[in-house]
Amino acid sequence: MKAFKLILGVLAALFVLFHLIEIPSKLGVVSGDLAFSWWMGKVAAILIGSAIAVTLFRSAMKRHE
Repeated sequence: MKAFKLILGVLAALFVLFHLIEIPSKLGVVSGDLAFSWWMGKVAAILIGSAIAVTLFRSAMKRHE
């Protein structure tokens, strides 16, 4: 179970990194009516993905006594 949580944590971290890397390339491109929704969607994805990654890493590294 520990390895499964670590793998999912790595995938969640990669998901967040993908969204962080994509933001600078879209700075001048995203405009118009849906630009605010696009940016808030990216921010929400980064926050949720980070929370999931941290939670999975912490639960995988916790010592069970």
